[in-house]
Amino acid sequence: MVQKHSSWLSWDGMQAILLVARYGTVRAAAAELGVAHTTLAHRIRVAEKAMGVSAFVKSVRGYTLTDEGARIIEHAERMATESEALTRFLDDAGHEAAGPVTVSMNASLLAHVAAEAVGVLHARHPEITLNFALGDGFADLDQRESDIVLRLQNSPMPSLFGRRLCQARSTVYASRQAAEALKDGVDPLPVVGWDDASVVAPIYASLGFRQVRIVATVSDIQSQLAIALSLPAAVELPCYVGDAQPDLVRLSPNRLRELNALWILTHESLRKSPRIRAAFEALATAALARKDLIEGVSI
Repeated sequence: MVQKHSSWLSWDGMQAILLVARYGTVRAAAAELGVAHTTLAHRIRVAEKAMGVSAFVKSVRGYTLTDEGARIIEHAERMATESEALTRFLDDAGHEAAGPVTVSMNASLLAHVAAEAVGVLHARHPEITLNFALGDGFADLDQRESDIVLRLQNSPMPSLFGRRLCQARSTVYASRQAAEALKDGVDPLPVVGWDDASVVAPIYASLGFRQVRIVATVSDIQSQLAIALSLPAAVELPCYVGDAQPDLVRLSPNRLRELNALWILTHESLRKSPRIRAAFEALATAALARKDLIEGVSI
């Protein structure tokens, strides 16, 4: 006998199945959605009844996808993508250049490359508010973790719209005072690093320094800079940071290391939004004004 299915299947039910598959438990999925776990479990039962198949095998150890459930997830993922696209469209349809725009980048890019864009954008579009999410991780534009990202990478996702602004480079710096102490080729070179010597040493070797001695490690660029200015030690920095510091000089003036390219990106479905487009152009213009500094050719 052919199983009959309900002609109406709610997105709430499909979303519940998708989130449980993503997070592994009903409680974790419910917390992400902001509902009670009993509510989410009920939505799954209703959806399974409507579909006429079980998406999960339930046991004391949790929910395990059935073969049918795995196929359902494929469709649910596509539904989620379309739902996000529709939400973006409705958020921006007919709006003027006004409202919040979330921008993701690391702190050094904001401080040394993008900060000027805030004033420019405010003068032109005072109803737009830029909300900066700072960090070294990549915000997921497909999941609306950010509206715009400014980041160093080489291969953006095809679902994103963006522009390659320039090629970022780095080199080795020291304070003017430290440079005098280090100019005779101290070996090993004392350095402020971002990791242990096994990671840092090959980078310095490529820039002409045979051996290094790590005096401190920290992942944050601004902190590396602050420490390097406090003692006689070298530090590898992006040129847009190092060359902008009057108290720093290059220890290896003619050697540069290529980092990733600097990109500005947004989601394809947001590119025509007036507020996103205005913020995108202001940030891109600010970065391009510092192109020589970012590429290390400003001196």
